[in-house]
Amino acid sequence: MVDIPGAAADAAAIHAAFASDVVYTGAGLTAGTVSAVRSDAPGDAFMGPGETVRTVSFEFQQSSFSGVPAKGDTINDGDAWTVIDITRRNDVNAWVMIVEASS
Repeated sequence: MVDIPGAAADAAAIHAAFASDVVYTGAGLTAGTVSAVRSDAPGDAFMGPGETVRTVSFEFQQSSFSGVPAKGDTINDGDAWTVIDITRRNDVNAWVMIVEASS
């Protein structure tokens, strides 16, 4: 991975500007409130007429957690989500977690 000078500072500034509080359970937190940037984007797959896939993810600063996030952890931002995929982004000191709606 290429280290881009200033990337971590830029990521921190974006986080400060766009993050909101969510309740996270897992990664050493039990219903802990942390800040995250939520992304809700249309996916590439087409399901049928009028149906599309969307990808919801949350980006957290790595320093928000005392442990390592895991699949199955939960996030609540007013909606309940279950973590299904995690990417550790050391270049911007962040965890990016793709989620699905909790049932």
